[in-house]
Amino acid sequence: MTGYTYPLFLFERGLALVNLVAFLSFYVQAAGLVSSKGLTPAAQTIKKMHKKLQGETWMKKLYWHPSLFWISTSDSFLFGVAYAGICSSLLAMFGYFPFWNMLISLVCYSSARLIGQPW
Repeated sequence: MTGYTYPLFLFERGLALVNLVAFLSFYVQAAGLVSSKGLTPAAQTIKKMHKKLQGETWMKKLYWHPSLFWISTSDSFLFGVAYAGICSSLLAMFGYFPFWNMLISLVCYSSARLIGQPW
């Protein structure tokens, strides 16, 4: 490996590892914090955002609050997003399509961060 190849290799794998730890932590804590029976349910957070942006187009809502949870706030979807983040982080860590998997991780992380803001 010459030039920037080795540092890029280390950076990608390190970032994927950090994402993996973040998604594993989110997966473990999501049931108690943002699930339907959690302390601050995701549905409640999305309803507040929906009320705040009432009358705006979906594109503006996605621009101001980018999240997959506009689609659904069910517990299975919540854990599905966490699982997608775990899988994409693992795939990126092992070098399988790192760009696309890091992009998937970014979308999942952005969604998880939005509904887990108080925590």
